[in-house]
Amino acid sequence: MIRRHSSLTVGTHATVGLLVIVVAVTGLGLLGVLPTPLLRAFGGHAGVRAWHYWTGIALTCVFVVIPIAAPQQAWQFVRDVSRYRVSDLAWLLNFMRFSVAQARRPVPAHAGRFDPVQRAIFALMTIALAVLAVTGVALPLIPPSARALVGACVRIHDATGWAFIGLLGLHIVAGSGVLPTHRGVALAMATGRVSLRVAQRLWPGWTARQPDEHAPRSD
Repeated sequence: MIRRHSSLTVGTHATVGLLVIVVAVTGLGLLGVLPTPLLRAFGGHAGVRAWHYWTGIALTCVFVVIPIAAPQQAWQFVRDVSRYRVSDLAWLLNFMRFSVAQARRPVPAHAGRFDPVQRAIFALMTIALAVLAVTGVALPLIPPSARALVGACVRIHDATGWAFIGLLGLHIVAGSGVLPTHRGVALAMATGRVSLRVAQRLWPGWTARQPDEHAPRSD
């Protein structure tokens, strides 16, 4: 096993993940697409609205606190997800070929802590969360008389919410380990550790840079 995340990262991810799921589910409730039993579990339309608002506020506070409490880790995350190279396009094609013929093709290499697709998804999720937070906080503050502004804010919030739910779905599918190429990866966020074989497959460059006691070894 190789350590992928610290205990603080695992705990933060669990907290943010729980808040995000509640915000997403209650947001679907506000759009009228939540199953009736689940809607009742939140206390009906009024309860869904309250859950969505206060959980959204809590999530916004968490994202404000993280850079203050852990500036180095926050800056490193920004750097990790914002670095792209021309070779990333070739990696995507090679990884698609590898995923359907793992026994015959080598693992495509990339140097990042996250692979190019992870970087893109994490960057878009972060931007979407920022837009959702700003529009969500702004809506109650906009005067009712500014109907055009309220309408634009609602449309942006709703469209961004749907985009975020799609990105969240992709993240959950990959992180759950159901994909053949990602089997075993769920341990990374459950325990902070992942098998060396999985690390070498998904993050070869990052794995090779780890301390000697965790460096890749021949079986």
